Amino acid sequence: MDFGTTNSSIAIAHEDRSSEAILFQTGAGKTNTYRSVLYFEPKAPASTGPLAIERYLAADEKGRLIQSLKSFLASRLFTSTNVFGRQYMLEDLITIILRDLRVQAETQLGRSGLEHEKYPAEASSHP
Repeated sequence: MDFGTTNSSIAIAHEDRSSEAILFQTGAGKTNTYRSVLYFEPKAPASTGPLAIERYLAADEKGRLIQSLKSFLASRLFTSTNVFGRQYMLEDLITIILRDLRVQAETQLGRSGLEHEKYPAEASSHP
């Protein structure tokens, strides 16, 4: 997974050394680029990724578009923000994006939970 300031992507490496990019749904089809953005509307759940941009552009009454979240990770000044009366920590905002990335990857791969190899240090610290 590459969580980027502007775009994110996920690729799966196969045993035969080939790789497969995860595709993300847009209104016009699918793309291997996931926009690292959040869009909040007053009375709707947050939208993320390519669909968030589409909802923002199509909205008559604009909500709140949040982008470039990764750039705030190094700053101790930005810890939270208020969106339509609800306080969100920076970690909460990033979690919304990462959760959607994972759900879309799991949906495309047809399984629940992405499998991963454990690194030796990780395996030894967790019996």
